[in-house]
This record gives sequence, C-alpha cells and structure tokens, in this order.
Amino acid sequence: MTRPTAPYPYFLPFMMADLAINACETIASRASLIATGQCTAAEYSRMVTEKAEAAQASLLAFATATPANALEAAMMPWVKGARANAQRLRQKG
Repeated sequence: MTRPTAPYPYFLPFMMADLAINACETIASRASLIATGQCTAAEYSRMVTEKAEAAQASLLAFATATPANALEAAMMPWVKGARANAQRLRQKG
C-alpha cells in the first residue's frame, strides 16, 4: 500500500517558523530602506496590497480545502508571499 502524498511540503509548525524567519528578514530590509530614504512609492504600495492579496488567497484556500489540511492551506499564501518578499529584497540590497 502506498502512502498518500501530502498537498503541502511540511507541517504547520514548520510553515509558521518559515513565515516568521522570512517576515523578520523582510521587515529588516524594508526598515533599512525606509531609514535610508530609499523606499519607493511602489514599495510602500506593495506593503499594503500584498496583505490584502494574501488574506484573500488565504480565505479562498481555507474555504476550498479539506478539513484535514485547511490550516496549512490557509497559511500557504502568507508563507509564499513572505518568501518571495525576502528573496526580492535580498537581491535589491
């Protein structure tokens, strides 16, 4: 009998840790940009819109997921967004 594959690469505690690490890196990078006056209007706008987009994607994922993986589905948009931001800002600096 084969073991079913998980729809998410790791469990919720690891997702939360990944989110925390990437969010801290993003906050530090953006704080540095703001402190040095290098933060553009596009970056300020992105700070607001990305939260709304992640919240919408999270709600949709939660609503369409099975009860067994609903929390992981709801967290994934936040994790992906934080990872993408950290990587993008890392390349900027």
